[in-house]
Amino acid sequence: MVKFCFLIEIFLFILLIKNQELTIGIDPKDSQHYLPKKTFNCLDGNGEIPYSYINDDYCDCLDGSDEPGTNACSNGKFFCHNEGLDPKKIPSSRVNDGYCDCCSGEDEYNSGVECINTCSSEHLIKKTKNEKKEKLRKKGSNKREQMINEIDDLFLNIDEEIEKSEGKLEIQKMKKEKLKQRKTQILVYKKQLPKLIENYCNLLLNKTKIKKIEKKNTCLLKKKDLLNCKNDLEMLIKSKFDDPKRSLKKIKKQFQEIGKKKKVIDQKLNRIKKIQDLDLGEHFEFSYWFEKCFEYNSDKYTYKFCPFDKVEQKEKKGKSFNLGKFKSKKWKTKKLSHRAKRWMLFDNGDRCNNGPKRSTKIKLLCGYSEKIVSIKETSTCVYEMRFQSPLMCF
Repeated sequence: MVKFCFLIEIFLFILLIKNQELTIGIDPKDSQHYLPKKTFNCLDGNGEIPYSYINDDYCDCLDGSDEPGTNACSNGKFFCHNEGLDPKKIPSSRVNDGYCDCCSGEDEYNSGVECINTCSSEHLIKKTKNEKKEKLRKKGSNKREQMINEIDDLFLNIDEEIEKSEGKLEIQKMKKEKLKQRKTQILVYKKQLPKLIENYCNLLLNKTKIKKIEKKNTCLLKKKDLLNCKNDLEMLIKSKFDDPKRSLKKIKKQFQEIGKKKKVIDQKLNRIKKIQDLDLGEHFEFSYWFEKCFEYNSDKYTYKFCPFDKVEQKEKKGKSFNLGKFKSKKWKTKKLSHRAKRWMLFDNGDRCNNGPKRSTKIKLLCGYSEKIVSIKETSTCVYEMRFQSPLMCF
């Protein structure tokens, strides 16, 4: 009886070992699919095989789900439990390849390689790194709040600023219209003045008695001819009334002043409307980047990043290229709290020789200062830039 019980224990132990071999490399969330039974259904639903075929070093399922613990399937995944550290999945091709991919070394269970369990030390390193990141995030977040508090009122009252600027623009238009009318009157007056003077002098010459018009600057027709009368009368009119030439010169200057004021107002209005079309964040915090540019120097080039405009690359000798224009439709600030979506996209830049138009992806990072961290060409004329700012410290 004792011998019989002993044999049963050995059998159960062997069965347990065998089951562990069958289920090695399985993601715990899929474990219910690998419970011992007669058959196993491939996880993609495209096949049914005997349960004993699991981890038999032969790929039976198209999705590789029957070989989670071997390297038989090219598309299989091996689950590293990594106790004490974050679990992860690795390609099945790395199982028993002589290199320790799991910090626990569980992927090399049958390769003969003795892996040192580094989960605890890696956890400590990761913890220290995360603490530093969190410290930086808090410091950057405080800076972010400070920047938000310093935002220009222009960005906070866009509609009001547009209304003010449009009102000022209308005033300048009205002034310009009045000047046009005044100019027309003066030109008519200037054209008619010589004839009026001549008619007046002729009228005086026809009189038998002529009296002095003024004590000075008189037109004494007894002693002067018609020409002198005209000259004297013109001088008299100019001394008592506006000289047409002087008036026109004054109006020209006023036109120029109105033009300058109108240009300034137009520029401000265009700037405000451009701001209105941008997603600058819930607190308008990204207005800090509006009309700003940041530079980065490498051995061969100087790069310029203008957040809501463009990215440029300039050679040391002077030739420059546009690496992309801002793609505003892809810029959604509500998504920036998700690390995977912290990007700015720039496309439709200068075309490469026999290639595509240049484009750049900007990876936005949390940092206490605002600067370009790095830039690289990931493929032909496609660039990736890393830029840090307190505004990204959520």
